[in-house]
Amino acid sequence: MNSSIYILGFTHGGRTLLSRMLRAHSEVEGITDDLFGADGGTTVLQEKIHPKLTTPKDDIGGWEAGLQKKQRCTEKDFTQQIKKEYFKYIPKDKIFLDKSSGYIVKTRFIQKLWEPEDVYFIFVMRNPYVLAYKPLLYKHWYPELKKDEDFIYKGCKNINESIKILDEDSKYLKHLYTLRFEDFIARPEEEIKKICEFVKIKFHDDMIPKPPNRKKWYPIRSELAWQHRIKIDDYFNSKILATEKYDRIIEKSCGDLIKRFGYNRKPYI
Repeated sequence: MNSSIYILGFTHGGRTLLSRMLRAHSEVEGITDDLFGADGGTTVLQEKIHPKLTTPKDDIGGWEAGLQKKQRCTEKDFTQQIKKEYFKYIPKDKIFLDKSSGYIVKTRFIQKLWEPEDVYFIFVMRNPYVLAYKPLLYKHWYPELKKDEDFIYKGCKNINESIKILDEDSKYLKHLYTLRFEDFIARPEEEIKKICEFVKIKFHDDMIPKPPNRKKWYPIRSELAWQHRIKIDDYFNSKILATEKYDRIIEKSCGDLIKRFGYNRKPYI
């Protein structure tokens, strides 16, 4: 059995772009974004193997609804039967790749699942001044919330709780790499080369999106870094969500993370 790569992060946080670039490598293969659609690999594994591998379908809002503690997995959840069933779906001759927002609190479980093989975790971090606005775009995930500022607080809580658990578990992990999404889209070739070195594969030019790739991925647009601060409807009408008031809530709630990862906020234009 070869090693594996698991991409951690937040929904709409850059995991899919990184996954597609890594899967362009001849030595890497995964079931996510293949036959089953986005994050489909984890859905298949959930249904067939272990319900704690991903978020239950009947939870409104899925992972972003704040299920971090409920869905946490460690080596204590591991059994040989789970491993036996899991590896029925894993390619034997290539490096396996998967991604899920839920994996951010399941790293110890996944590492135990793959012993004695190496597991390489890549955590894609994104600016809290962007991520915390996402609940405003998906209000139906949080029917219990009423005021707009409550959605901002919810976004901050989700970010803080997820990273807190990852920090607690990181001391048990053999291989963990942190990538800022903003650096990735600003310098894709430079950053993917670093990741290739981390996971021990050789970089090649085909990993960088080129035409006739989907417009979404080519060219890689720097403005994606500020997605979610502006809402665009089906008719391409835009509405600025970001405000000074909400940014102050984010700064107060996520200030330590903002400073730790070197983030700032953008003017509201």
